[in-house]
Amino acid sequence: MEQTVVQNLPRIGEVLSVSVKAMRANFGVYMKVILPYFAVTLLQYILQTFWDNQAISVLLSIVLTVIGIWMTILLTRVSYQAVTGGQVDFAAAQKGWGTVVVPMIVVGGLTAFITMIGLVFLIVPGIILGLMYFSATYLVVVDNKKIGESLSQSIQLSKGRKWDLFVRLFVSYIVVGIPAAIAGAILVGLLMVLGNLYSEGLSQLLAMVGILLVMLPVLPVMTNVETYLFH
Repeated sequence: MEQTVVQNLPRIGEVLSVSVKAMRANFGVYMKVILPYFAVTLLQYILQTFWDNQAISVLLSIVLTVIGIWMTILLTRVSYQAVTGGQVDFAAAQKGWGTVVVPMIVVGGLTAFITMIGLVFLIVPGIILGLMYFSATYLVVVDNKKIGESLSQSIQLSKGRKWDLFVRLFVSYIVVGIPAAIAGAILVGLLMVLGNLYSEGLSQLLAMVGILLVMLPVLPVMTNVETYLFH
């Protein structure tokens, strides 16, 4: 059996610093991954708001799902390259992405279900289970591990450092999330006021645009935080 090497987790300051620097240095590549999903999301919202066509809405939902899966895989791989080596190879990140779709969905579904069961009975067991399987999806997407192997290795990687992992994730979410929420509230509020000068529909559309704009830097940073803690 392959021996799993468990290393100490980096300090919170290092995690955030590396995550932000990686986002800035590779922002263009992150946008190549994120913008297609955001564009289809915005298109779907526009059509639902101004032209409600059920057939087109279903088609866009399917397209959005496929692009969302692609984005999740590519964003994880690009992020891993950025936080571990600094150099991002977009072509390498795309290579064989379709082969990990099913394992990623299965592992993601299993870990989400197990975590949810824990949360239903008691919050703490759910958090512990979530931390136990934190690395499972990354092992599938980044290391191409099989389903069972990714789950078992994730448990091994979490031994003795669940609390450290929880603290780093929680603090990182707070440090990044609070400024993002404030900036988002201000931007969305201003855009909605501007949109209301013309119509309620435009106001809602501009609000969606504001949310997506705020997420452009936030999503890469938070992905970097998680992949850096995984690596």
